[in-house]
Amino acid sequence: MRLGLRDIQLVPEQQGYGVGSWAIQQAQAIAASRGFQMLQLRAYEENPAKALYARLGFKIQSSVGGTIQMVCELPPNQALKLSDFSSHLVLSSTLSPFGSSHDYSSYHRI
Repeated sequence: MRLGLRDIQLVPEQQGYGVGSWAIQQAQAIAASRGFQMLQLRAYEENPAKALYARLGFKIQSSVGGTIQMVCELPPNQALKLSDFSSHLVLSSTLSPFGSSHDYSSYHRI
């Protein structure tokens, strides 16, 4: 069973902070926990995010008309458990009126 991932886009100012990796990894974990064996996506051949997808386990399955189809095999029994979240930290950030600024000084344990 496959689950398709569609339309993940980050504005350039938010790239490079790990948000894309986090989003893909969350999709992988949720798909696996729901019994899917594969996660698939499409991207343009010139999309620099291809490197991110490859780093996270996606392989090119086909290439047609400038678009590539990538798939990632998901490990079985990777269900999320409540205990998996017991030691995660949540980062709070602020937005200044002069643009994006990140304030990593306050961490909250959930």
